[in-house]
Amino acid sequence: MGGLVVLIIIGTTVWVGVDTSGRDFSQSKFARSTAQWVIGSLFLWIVAFPAYLALRGRAPRKTARGRTSPTPGTWMAAPAASVPPPSQPPLSASKRCPDCAESVRAEARKCRFCGHAFALVT
Repeated sequence: MGGLVVLIIIGTTVWVGVDTSGRDFSQSKFARSTAQWVIGSLFLWIVAFPAYLALRGRAPRKTARGRTSPTPGTWMAAPAASVPPPSQPPLSASKRCPDCAESVRAEARKCRFCGHAFALVT
């Protein structure tokens, strides 16, 4: 039984070392380097391993250039060149809402801004 516990501790410590080498923990208050995480996980496993699991999602991944990339679920603005221009209907294919004075598509049956229902023209 004791040998199994030692194997689990060593295995999780190796995984922590591999995983931390790809993450930026420079802003962490608990441990900032891979060596600190590995030593803590090896000798204080009961404290360091759960702390690593809790803080792992907040540490951004490192990229090839040493910069960090955002973690999943965080928002990051795209470069301006990759943002497509907003699709605006041509001026001739729009009409003005009588309630809110916003420009809406000519085919619209309802204003997307205020909900005004346009009269059906047949």
